[in-house]
Amino acid sequence: MVRFQSIFLLLVFCLTTNNSQSQQLHTNSAKALKAYREGKTLYDFVDYQNAEKYFKQAVETDKGFYEAYMMLGELLFRQARYGEAAENYRNAVNIDSLHYKPVYFQLAEAEIRSGDYLNALLHYKKYIGLPDISQKNRAIALKNIINCQFALEAIKKPVPFNPISIGNGINTGDDEYWPSITADGQTIMFTRQGRPGVIDNRGYTSQEDFYISTLSERGWENAYNAGPPLNTRQNEGAQALSSDGSYMYFTACERPGGMGSCDIFFSSFSEGKWSVPVNLGPPVNTTFWESQPSVSADVKMLFFSSSRPGGEG
Repeated sequence: MVRFQSIFLLLVFCLTTNNSQSQQLHTNSAKALKAYREGKTLYDFVDYQNAEKYFKQAVETDKGFYEAYMMLGELLFRQARYGEAAENYRNAVNIDSLHYKPVYFQLAEAEIRSGDYLNALLHYKKYIGLPDISQKNRAIALKNIINCQFALEAIKKPVPFNPISIGNGINTGDDEYWPSITADGQTIMFTRQGRPGVIDNRGYTSQEDFYISTLSERGWENAYNAGPPLNTRQNEGAQALSSDGSYMYFTACERPGGMGSCDIFFSSFSEGKWSVPVNLGPPVNTTFWESQPSVSADVKMLFFSSSRPGGEG
């Protein structure tokens, strides 16, 4: 009899515990809860494709499952599917707008990245009106409120814009950006973020390097890695190439002997090769972040970004 009572009490405790855990979520459906938990496990193992299937199964089973919509939003955001992410965050807010108020920041981030500037503006404003929010996210929200306002005005006054890819010699499945072209239009240098699988000391799984391409009758030739001493195991990019291609200023981060997290360097091109880059040192470089150099045509003035005190970043 004592043993029977112990088993009975254990069963009641388990049922009560499971029920209380379920009540913490916005569902009473065992089927939806099971799918949600399967999705969470797969999400933790970065199996986003199958996790998405289970989260969708959860919300199809229970249309009011707040947490499943939130997880779908996060999963889709991580895959840069911003429009879909915003839709799922909105579904969660419609179910319970008070459960997790910081969701307004995540929703606005998804909306601005999908081009929904009006709703992003509304939700950023909603977010900064909340008490005890992250100061970092507040700063981002204030900046993006200005960006949204600018975008909404710019949309009212469209200008002709028809970008055309400059070809497969330069553009690949990796990220290519920050192009610099010589005055004769024959040589282009740009930054490519690629080489997946390489992990640097900041935990990135990609590498930023300089690539160069030349123009021929066929168009831009296949770009080649500029190689050492410009490129290293660290990241470098955001170059300013002189009009004749004889020298460059660029940004390099986490280099030995650097003054801050990122510094501005100089290198010249002579006899078919680039010189060993030189850190410009003070007063250009400091213990703060310096990046994105641009040099005037007469080579007498250098413009750059810095996080040092006295500026706005």
